[in-house]
Amino acid sequence: EEVLRVSRDVDPPRPSLRVGEPGEASDASAHARSSSTAALARDLRGDLDWIVMRAIEKERERRYDGVGELAADVRRHLEHEPVSASPPSVGYRLRKLVRRPRGGVAAAVALFVLFVAGSAGTAIGLVRASDEAERAGLEAQRYARVSELLEGMLDGVRPAVALGRDTELLRDIGDRTRERGDEQSGEATARVDREVEWTLRRFLANAYEGSGAFRIALEDADRTCDLAAELYGPASIEAASAVVLRGDVLYELDEFVRGTEELPPAIESLKSDPDGRSDVVLAKAWVTLGNHQRELSRFDEAKRSFREALAICAGNDSMGVMESSAAANLAKVHADLEEREDALRWHERSLEIKRSVYEGDHPGIASSMTSIGRSHLALGEVAAAEQWLLDGAEMARRLYEPTHPSFSAVLFNLARFYTLQKRYGEAEAVYLEVLDIDRANAPEGNRHLVSTLTNIGALYRAMGRLDETERYYEESFEMHERLGLDADVDHGVRLTSLALLQEQRGRLDDAADSMAAGHEILQRDLGDEHSYTAQAALYLSRIRMNQGDLEGAADAAALAVPGMEAVFGGDDPRTIDTVVYAAEIDLRRGLADSSEAGFRDALARCIEHLPADHPTLANCRLDLGRALQALERFEDAEEQFMEAWRLIDEDSTASIESRSRYASDISKFYAAWGESEEAAAWREIAGR
Repeated sequence: EEVLRVSRDVDPPRPSLRVGEPGEASDASAHARSSSTAALARDLRGDLDWIVMRAIEKERERRYDGVGELAADVRRHLEHEPVSASPPSVGYRLRKLVRRPRGGVAAAVALFVLFVAGSAGTAIGLVRASDEAERAGLEAQRYARVSELLEGMLDGVRPAVALGRDTELLRDIGDRTRERGDEQSGEATARVDREVEWTLRRFLANAYEGSGAFRIALEDADRTCDLAAELYGPASIEAASAVVLRGDVLYELDEFVRGTEELPPAIESLKSDPDGRSDVVLAKAWVTLGNHQRELSRFDEAKRSFREALAICAGNDSMGVMESSAAANLAKVHADLEEREDALRWHERSLEIKRSVYEGDHPGIASSMTSIGRSHLALGEVAAAEQWLLDGAEMARRLYEPTHPSFSAVLFNLARFYTLQKRYGEAEAVYLEVLDIDRANAPEGNRHLVSTLTNIGALYRAMGRLDETERYYEESFEMHERLGLDADVDHGVRLTSLALLQEQRGRLDDAADSMAAGHEILQRDLGDEHSYTAQAALYLSRIRMNQGDLEGAADAAALAVPGMEAVFGGDDPRTIDTVVYAAEIDLRRGLADSSEAGFRDALARCIEHLPADHPTLANCRLDLGRALQALERFEDAEEQFMEAWRLIDEDSTASIESRSRYASDISKFYAAWGESEEAAAWREIAGR
């Protein structure tokens, strides 16, 4: 009852008065900052006093309406303009016309945030130091409430929460506060000051990560981990939580191996919490670990991690955001493994949760819409894919600053869609916008910029602009090597793209080396039964055959056939074409019996699964005729050649070149059989 009475009836002191009170805590704070209590009180007096007091005002109508109004007041203070929280006296407004020294303003802002973030730690110190337990308890509750409220409101300025609109303000506050924190961290000898710094660094690490300043975020995350281990012990819940925070930042910096090494011990510490108070952080730890595992192509482990997070979140409405994150990331693993229906189902589940948590536009909703679009595209549902991708991009454009990394990721998926649909002009425009954003955010390069350069190169190759293709590929490979990035799935795909360019430019030896290296990476990380791996094997076989290396071509084709069957099924035209191709290699190797078996296998699949007028059926009969010709079974061969010609002749869509090729092969067949008149007649048809 006493706590409720104090909370309801007793006004908390202004920050300047609290700091100016005589006592060990005030003296220690002043000493740590090489200042005096009077100077500290003077720095906080005025704007910062009124901003804090309005933020914690007991009457709802007198408080700030929300984070945006608080942020606007902080911005006005930084720019020496009147703040709305100030008593509207004429003298006050005149005083704001006098510009105060910038260093003093920066220090005041730093102290303001230090007060907000550190008040709970100070109260804890009072609890430990005071013999008056009841008074200390009330003091601790009061200041913990102030800290919780104001830290939460400032945390709302993060782009991930404030919908991308306040990055500039956040960095301004963060830079000033961090500068002051760095100055005092070396002087912080008292435990209470280290607790204040721990709280501050934790806030800054989250803030800088949200604004895309990942290297700065890592410095603060590292310091947070050191302080938590020192203050509470390396196996404490606080230390484990700090490691999870750092794991998030490491993921953004592509330090996946380090992440998978640091997170499991933190998870074990969090699991040891007997009261389950750390469930939110534990679920977050599993999601973060799963993200690192996925980037290292450890897909089964990643699935287990995401499912652990989902199990923790199940039935807990307060963990909706975390549950949606786990569902979305599990969907990505299913997509990596080409489990397309499962990927779509989990992306839809993630969006459903987010819409129950957030009202209106939100970055998480925009991201889910984009992911659902990609899932529809993987299922061949083009119209649905485009609508979801466009809606996600439109929402992201409303939410994010034009240079925010998350906006780049949404546009990247839209550009990829346009490329696959051969809408090259639209793809180029979007990709170049993505490139500008990526270069602005990472002038020295990062993994996403490497992917963007590669995809633009692939787009230009499809457009026949090979010089530009080579330029973008060269920059992407140089950046990959300079940054020391892993040879992962993305790099394997990148190598196959380079090989196709080299083949197109007639550099077959280089193409074979690049494709072999890419296939090796994909085979290692994805296995043989994946479309990337199977297609790389097929490309490698083709390059080897063009080199004249028939044995190498046959070895690669032997991997491609079962891979295509596993991915697309035995009745898919792409699989049948691969079977035909492998039989063609055997025919060139002089293995006519093996070739006949391959062509008959392909023909049986065509007859069973494809329409009677499908062009692959005519090709299979023509190729089977050639194999039978090599075996000198001329009558059987003639039957296949004539049926092939009937099919191609009845196909109104068949090109003149196709008809000429069929007639030419039939002419050669009759010549080999010794039927010169028939051979001449078919030569004439071929020449028409």
